Amino acid sequence: MKKLNILGITFSLFVFILASSSCEKSSDDNTPPVITIIGSNPTYTQLDSPYVDPGATALDDIDGDISDKITTVVDVNINTPGYNYYVYYNVSDEAGNRADEKKRRVIVQSF
Repeated sequence: MKKLNILGITFSLFVFILASSSCEKSSDDNTPPVITIIGSNPTYTQLDSPYVDPGATALDDIDGDISDKITTVVDVNINTPGYNYYVYYNVSDEAGNRADEKKRRVIVQSF
């Protein structure tokens, strides 16, 4: 009977410690994630051809690889050559820290 009581106390203590450490992580997480653009910047694409962006990665000191949470806005007009087209990358970690926005310049031209 005493063994069962000790196990219950031990389990309760373990759950309390686990919950406390989870709370500490969130409140201590003040470091934003870092976005890294994959490939060339600027990059070139063929006039009137589909633009396929190579993407970016995002790493956070607490959450790890959060690349799948990156939001990407592609502002590229493949029908008009120019130097002012951009792809924007943004991401936030679980604690709400926002990474510095990254952008890739895309140059549409006829090869």
